[in-house]
Amino acid sequence: MRIDVAIMNPPYDKNLHLKILEAVIPIADKVVNISPVRWLQDPLAKYKKNSDYKKFEESISKKIESLEVLDVELSNNLFDIANFGALGIYKVGTGGYDYDLVAKEYLGDAYSICNKVLQCNDKISNHMQKGTAGICVKVAGIKGFGSGKDFDIVSLIHSEPYIDGNGYKEKKFKKKDVITKDVEGESFVKVNSVEEGKNFINSTRTLFHHFLVKCWKMDQNVPLNFLPYMQDYTQPWDDKRFCEYFGITGYISDTEAEPGSEWEIIMNTMKEYV
Repeated sequence: MRIDVAIMNPPYDKNLHLKILEAVIPIADKVVNISPVRWLQDPLAKYKKNSDYKKFEESISKKIESLEVLDVELSNNLFDIANFGALGIYKVGTGGYDYDLVAKEYLGDAYSICNKVLQCNDKISNHMQKGTAGICVKVAGIKGFGSGKDFDIVSLIHSEPYIDGNGYKEKKFKKKDVITKDVEGESFVKVNSVEEGKNFINSTRTLFHHFLVKCWKMDQNVPLNFLPYMQDYTQPWDDKRFCEYFGITGYISDTEAEPGSEWEIIMNTMKEYV
C-alpha cells in the first residue's frame, strides 16, 4: 500500500503516537501529524540511555520537514485535554528540520545554563541508593502535571509536606527527615552525619535547585538522578556556592544579579513560580 499524504492524530499513550508515526512514514510521501512534542523538548533526552529522542531519531526526527509547537495552555484549550503537555504539528517527509532547536526554544535562555550542569557529571556524585542502612535522607519524587503558575515547585525532600489552601509550604528540617535504618523499596541519599543530612535537604530548597527542577520536569516526574547530588555536604550548599561551582555568571546576592547574566535569567525564570 502507498499513500500520497497521511493526516494523523494518533492516540497519546506513552510513545504509542511515535510508534504509529514510525509505521506510517515509510508508506506515505508526506505525513502531517499532531501529537505530543515533549520527547524533543526534553533537555535531558540526549543524556538518557533509552530516550525516545534516541530511539526514534533515525526513523522520525531526521525526516521532519517542519514543526509548529502548541504550548500546554493552547493545546489544553483547543483540544479540551488536561495537562498533557505541548503538542507539535509535524510535517514529515524528506527532512531538513533542525529538531535540536525544539529543546532550545522550549528552555530559551535557560538552555545554556542547563547544559553547564549536565556537562559537569564528572563533578557530581550520585548518592542515590535503595533500601540502604546508615544515616540517609529519604528522597521523594515530585509528581503531578503542571505548567505555568500551576507548576508545583516544592522541596524535593519531604516526608510529610505541609499543605494549606494555597498549595505546598516548605517545612522545616525534622529528625524524621533523616533515616537511620533499612527501609526497602525507597530511594535515599546516604550521608555521614545528621548535619550533612540537613545540609543536603537545605540544598534542595535553593533557587538554583528549584530552577533545575522546573527545567527538568517534562511530565509527571522529575528524573532524580539528573539533579545535582554533590560530593561533599560537610558545608552548606547555597545559591552563591552553586553559582561558583557551576560557573553561573552574575551572582550578587540571592535577590540581586548583574544585568544580562545567567543568575538574572534564573531569577527571572523563577519569578512566576516562587
